Amino acid sequence: MESLRASADTLFILLGAIMVLAMHAGFAFLELGTVRKKNQVNALVKILTDFALSTIAYFFIGYRALGRVLLGPWTRVFREGFVAGLLGAAAVAIWFLIVDTAAGMPLRTPALLGAAMLEGLRDPGALVITWPLVIKYTLIHGGAFLLFGWLLAGLLTLADREPRLLYAIIMLFCCFEVFFIAIIAITAEWLFEALAWWNILAGNVLAALVMLAYFFRGHRVTWREFITATRES
Repeated sequence: MESLRASADTLFILLGAIMVLAMHAGFAFLELGTVRKKNQVNALVKILTDFALSTIAYFFIGYRALGRVLLGPWTRVFREGFVAGLLGAAAVAIWFLIVDTAAGMPLRTPALLGAAMLEGLRDPGALVITWPLVIKYTLIHGGAFLLFGWLLAGLLTLADREPRLLYAIIMLFCCFEVFFIAIIAITAEWLFEALAWWNILAGNVLAALVMLAYFFRGHRVTWREFITATRES
């Protein structure tokens, strides 16, 4: 009976989280419909940043004791998330650097994405690759991966107590892959003509594998328990 109640509580929390995320996406698209097309990318980035920061602040400020009990020492979560985020960001950056260099245009991808996101570029032929543009996008790119890494590190620390939460982590990785491609399809579909879709997918998959491999080293027992429980079920 206790196991059934714990499973029901976990399901309720996951469904509640899914509903909140879906509702937030709905309001995001509502706000995007009220601004001019050239400002839609900036508005979406602002919405996602506000959501990420407010979620973290709500958890850390509103539930300090709960955070300490569930996650234990924050130093490990911070360290694991930081390293995993840097590894994921570096994997994507190196992949596109190799692709761009092979095409004879080093740093084209970060410059193109930065120009589309920050300057409203719509014509790839008008792109001018500059170091400030590359650095600005690299900072945004790295910051997004750091936030994602800290989120995963926190979930994995919780999964050390309840291995079934690894289902949520796997779903999060899948959503991360689909979400990035969906954002490009909605806000800057022309990028699929400038950047091959398989290059984008390959870079994201490579980053996911690198981050999962790093997390696997620090949570081997949890992964074994998860695999064992999956086989038994």
